[in-house]
Amino acid sequence: MPFFKTHMLSFRYKKLIIIITLVLFFLLLMFFLLRGKGYKQALWSYFENAKIIFMMKMKKLESKSEIAKRLENLPYPRIANLFLKTPISEQEAIELAKYDLLILAMQAQTVSSYEIELIKRKNPNIILLAYTDPIAFPEGRLKELEPSGYGLWHTLGKEITEDNYLKTADGKKIPLGDPALKTYLIDLLSKNKKGELFAYYRAKFYAREVASFKYWDGIFFDTTWPTISWIKPKQIDIDKDGIADSHEIVDDRWNKGLALFFNHLRSLVPQDYLLIGNDQGKFFSWLNGRMFEDFPSQSNCFPDYKNCGWPGSIFEYIVRQKTSFSPQLNIINVSTHNSGIENRSEMMFGLASALLGDGFFNYDFGSAHRSTIWYYPEYDIDLGKPLEEVKKWNGVKWENNFKWKDGIYKREFEKATVIVDSSKRQGKIIKK
Repeated sequence: MPFFKTHMLSFRYKKLIIIITLVLFFLLLMFFLLRGKGYKQALWSYFENAKIIFMMKMKKLESKSEIAKRLENLPYPRIANLFLKTPISEQEAIELAKYDLLILAMQAQTVSSYEIELIKRKNPNIILLAYTDPIAFPEGRLKELEPSGYGLWHTLGKEITEDNYLKTADGKKIPLGDPALKTYLIDLLSKNKKGELFAYYRAKFYAREVASFKYWDGIFFDTTWPTISWIKPKQIDIDKDGIADSHEIVDDRWNKGLALFFNHLRSLVPQDYLLIGNDQGKFFSWLNGRMFEDFPSQSNCFPDYKNCGWPGSIFEYIVRQKTSFSPQLNIINVSTHNSGIENRSEMMFGLASALLGDGFFNYDFGSAHRSTIWYYPEYDIDLGKPLEEVKKWNGVKWENNFKWKDGIYKREFEKATVIVDSSKRQGKIIKK
């Protein structure tokens, strides 16, 4: 009798397992059948989002407090490099490991994964960001970026149709930069092949394909412009009805697309994952900060600041260090404006300006060639920790409460004093 009961119990368990297996198979089959079916797409998207979130939680990233602590413990000055050449050589990797922050092309994770691992071994505290562009697709440079014919850009390109490109009233695609490069702007509010807003698809792509790479601490997004109506040609047909739309309509739709993209991406990646933009915008509810390209300039300053240039740029830099998504990370970039002629005085002016805040400094060739490894003795000066916030010389004494205008500023560190004279475009580090 006991044998009979045991046998019956075993049979019931087997029957239960068969039923559960059949139900799971049926659900899996239904999910695949429902893909792309109008309103049913929302159901599929829900499960796909849940899958990405689960993947990101499984990824072994530092906790928010640990990433913030890593940033806080980095020495001053904090030096960055924007190095977009791929593949990366072993010797380049060794030299790049000297920096505190390194921005590499996102395709480096597939073509130079060993070199990235080498950088991380040489400098475990380095902050690594993957470079990409959220509003453009390099249609004419795919072979250059990924010669093998596969990789992140090729994967992203599989979902792009003609309807996803931003176009003029006469139906022409709009290039980003040099038209010969055939890098074209994307409308994030258009729909991909599955009927999904491209803003959502692209956010899931970065969460799934880039943020899951174990060595990235975050993603750097180029050209995060809040407006687009100014770009040539200015006759943008944002709703694709064959008629050029007003600048207000174009900019409103463009801004909404980027806001949806960053909002969705922030919901998919871990809380501590770094998202950095390039250019000013309205996206700092989701971005940890930005890069100030070709600092100081008339275009990268605080939007409401009447006197732009250095005063407006440095004010924006200080503001973003306090108001961006936490933990904050900002970069001041000074370049040779593509001349290749290194100017140590300009470099020091930019470095000292960056030290008025807690961000990073980068000096390079310029936008046409982001692959220089220029390292200066001043980068290795041990400043110690900052002892105070910035002070301004009013002609009689150093004051704490001031308006950012051209003048002389200082910040005291444990082992040095940093001086900036913005009127003369001079910067100094005076050791104690």
